[in-house]
Amino acid sequence: MWLAVTLIPMSNVFFIGTRPLAEERLYLPSIGFCILLGRWAERGLGERRRHFGLAVLSLLPCLYAAGTAQRNAVWKDDFSVWRDTVRKSPQMPRAQFHLGLAYADAGRTKQAMGRYEMALRLNAGYVDVRNSLGVTHLAANDLDKAREEFEKVLAGSPAHPRALNNLGAVWLASGTEKRGEAERCFRRAAAARPQFAEARYNLGKMLAEDGKDAEAKREYEAAIAANPDFAKAYNGLGLLAERRGDLAEAERLYLTAATLDARAVEPRNNLAFLCLRQNREPAAAEMFREVLALKPDYEVAHFQLGRICEQAGQAVAALRHYQAAVALKPNYYQAQTNLGIILRILGRREEALAALRAAVQAAPDEWQPHCMLGITLE
Repeated sequence: MWLAVTLIPMSNVFFIGTRPLAEERLYLPSIGFCILLGRWAERGLGERRRHFGLAVLSLLPCLYAAGTAQRNAVWKDDFSVWRDTVRKSPQMPRAQFHLGLAYADAGRTKQAMGRYEMALRLNAGYVDVRNSLGVTHLAANDLDKAREEFEKVLAGSPAHPRALNNLGAVWLASGTEKRGEAERCFRRAAAARPQFAEARYNLGKMLAEDGKDAEAKREYEAAIAANPDFAKAYNGLGLLAERRGDLAEAERLYLTAATLDARAVEPRNNLAFLCLRQNREPAAAEMFREVLALKPDYEVAHFQLGRICEQAGQAVAALRHYQAAVALKPNYYQAQTNLGIILRILGRREEALAALRAAVQAAPDEWQPHCMLGITLE
């Protein structure tokens, strides 16, 4: 009776189907066991053995504390929890799957795929595993294998929202001739689950790229209604606002996206270019520096910072950014041209000529590298 009464409030008002078993639900019911054990030590052992029983019971908290400390190491993170679970229950598909997810989060793609495949060997109908395996193939740009996995999911579950959304991403990555297939998949995913923010966003992005701004705006807003913290949808709305000339609204939306996602490069990059459009170079420079802190190999940010420094008369700083840009992208003819100009200003003629010749070679049909090379040769 005690177990039933105390288990009810710990089992949630609504049953959680994905977690039929959970050890924390027994924390309150276990108090009854502790009370019974104490009463047994006090009365069940008799007067002569009571002190011995109490002494033995006093050791139990120490043993439990040691066990807790040992389990704390296991519960350090998802990876350690599921690795321990797989070691103890290697035939459990769910454990193999979640260990695969932990590997995927750590960027260990090969190990993640191995765990997904093991989970599927144990349970071939585990659709979440197959979907995740497809996502891993998609991230590795193996579009054929990704499509195969998503289509297997959809063969058994035709309205599986995530598989539809992911299959849409495969078609989108397959070239312009597959854009129609991608749009159909995104629409089916959104119809299957109207609150699926990722599918609404992907559909909105496609519509925006096709110039259907009003429809795109509705999809982005639906994504935000489903997930108010969805940074990418705010960024998409910002692009639409900028395109229609509402720069203040665009800035607000880019800032919202950047605030919601501290690791998001795109809204910061968009905000930097918006500041340049408004001749707010110091603000643009600050944003480009944030972009480079997140993505150090982004050559465009280095080039734009070089231009800002050059306009501010900071030749040495401009030189450093132009050099970084061409190191990342040697055929970046605009950066090579500006590098040549700065080197010429600094009196380093031979280096300037080398940079300008590289610019001409990278873009033989562009007039500016030829012009600057001619001036430098005079």
